[in-house]
Amino acid sequence: MNIKPSISAATAVLFASLLFFGVLSVQGLEPEDVIFFYLSQQWASSKCGGERGCCYPKTGKPASGFVIHSLRPENFVNQVLKNCDSKDQLNPSSISGMTSELQEHWPYLDCPSRSSMSLWKSEWRTYGTCGKSVLNQTQYFKAALNLKKKVNFLDVLIKSGIKPDGQFYKLNDASEAIRKAIGYEPRIFCIKDKSGNSLLNLITGCTLDGTQYNHCIGTLGYESNCGPSFKFPPLK
Repeated sequence: MNIKPSISAATAVLFASLLFFGVLSVQGLEPEDVIFFYLSQQWASSKCGGERGCCYPKTGKPASGFVIHSLRPENFVNQVLKNCDSKDQLNPSSISGMTSELQEHWPYLDCPSRSSMSLWKSEWRTYGTCGKSVLNQTQYFKAALNLKKKVNFLDVLIKSGIKPDGQFYKLNDASEAIRKAIGYEPRIFCIKDKSGNSLLNLITGCTLDGTQYNHCIGTLGYESNCGPSFKFPPLK
């Protein structure tokens, strides 16, 4: 994937120094100048077992395992960048070569059931347009698919003894398993089922350009809402 970086050499040097010292200093640098992306993957069985439920898309059930939930840009001060260019609508031809993969790995799960194209158009309009200096329409969706393929979160968790069997598991154990797999600390989020139990819902990692996972200074600032443990629902 040929992706042109959007940051200058000077900004790259500054960012490297931030990584080295582990602190955030933005003197002379506007927060918007460096953009990160959060890739969130969702455990569909949790969404379907949550209070709102789910509906599978008209194309059928998605791939088993985690599916893509979103690829969202942020800046240094944890501002989610949204709705940057309402005129830039997704051109279906820009993703025509990966529609089948997207149907499998980035499905529309809300009710009532709809075509997933409506989701992809919404994601690009709402979030993708804010990072298009880094990822154009084709690159944006390729980046999400690329990162999902790079690390299979379900396999990682199962190998660590964390299985989708309806049992409860420690949040720290899951976080450590994913950290070892991608090299950086993830964020894990839950939703409630009708009994008030925390269900594993989202695993989120950061990337600079969609080619690999990165440690992004100043990002992933949201604390997990799972509590010390979560329930891992079986595949449906």
